[in-house]
Amino acid sequence: MAPIDDVNRGPRVPYTRRMGNETRDEERSPGVGSAGVETLFPPGVVAVEWRGGPDPEALSEAEIESLGRAAPQRRREFAAGRQCARQALARCGVAGAVIGRGADRRPLWPEPFVGSIAHTADYAAAAVAHRRDVASVGIDVERRDAVGEHLWRRIAVPAELEWIEGLPAAERTAAATLLFSAKEAIYKCVYPWLKIRLGFQDVAIEARFAGQGTGTLAVRRCGAAPPLPAFDARFRWEGRYVLTGVSVPADAAPRECDAREVADEFVQGAG
Repeated sequence: MAPIDDVNRGPRVPYTRRMGNETRDEERSPGVGSAGVETLFPPGVVAVEWRGGPDPEALSEAEIESLGRAAPQRRREFAAGRQCARQALARCGVAGAVIGRGADRRPLWPEPFVGSIAHTADYAAAAVAHRRDVASVGIDVERRDAVGEHLWRRIAVPAELEWIEGLPAAERTAAATLLFSAKEAIYKCVYPWLKIRLGFQDVAIEARFAGQGTGTLAVRRCGAAPPLPAFDARFRWEGRYVLTGVSVPADAAPRECDAREVADEFVQGAG
């Protein structure tokens, strides 16, 4: 893998300070769509982001009920994610959609759409597509300092760990967070489609930097992991966040594989 800093962008800059040509978070208006987040996906996928304070009152009764006794912060994140999802569906011609929540915590999308939701404390995004265009989609967002060194060996296979440890110290946490986010997005893409729960050690990621804080992700399965489809996987830096998007084209037939239960390590961010 290449270093986190793209060699085409000039002298190395500390990762946590590099903004590229992105607008700083505090300069953005909350609750807006973003052409940037849509670059995570091929044509046919609609993606919307939300920054700032969501309106929890905009949730439907069914959505509120699905939250149970969730803490206020969880409710705000959930509301922001659902608002993004509704905006994305509206752009697909489905107004006022209610996005339910399955027993396994995954969002339940109206037919014939597939989608994915991601959120942190102050940022949310959703991606939606028609099944005729995309078989499945996954999106994830993380603060770029989210994955500390104590977690690296849990989320990274040996080749990934070698890459992380070969980077300048200032870039390692961000690199580990990129891997974590990519594996989250892959889980969100694979599980609703094939009902397979992947663990962190089941896939390996190679980041290929394209400049301006963007790039693609090469994905390969590891060890005894089941066969997986060819992914369209991309990432971008947005201020203090790393965003990853994964999709599978509609003509990618699911392969024969066992719906085995691997350690359910990704489901915490399922939306």
